[in-house]
Amino acid sequence: MQKIIEDHSIKLILFDCDGVFFDNHKPISGTLEVLDKLYERGDLEIAYLTNNTTKRRETLVERFEKYGLKHQLPLEKFYATAYLAGQYIKQ
Repeated sequence: MQKIIEDHSIKLILFDCDGVFFDNHKPISGTLEVLDKLYERGDLEIAYLTNNTTKRRETLVERFEKYGLKHQLPLEKFYATAYLAGQYIKQ
């Protein structure tokens, strides 16, 4: 992970949420600290994906905040299947 933090040719990282950051609604050890370090880089776009149809984007943001992520996560960086399906239907 240190290489990714230091490699400024990387401009975007997409993360899955369930099983990467959280396991059974609890944070996986060390993941939020790594995410904070990635945000501190300042020039990296980070987005979050989930194929969990039961989670709203707002719920995911709240979960990160609840477990102490230091950086504010913009809702528009979260892509959940139910949200994306709704956006597709609107079109």
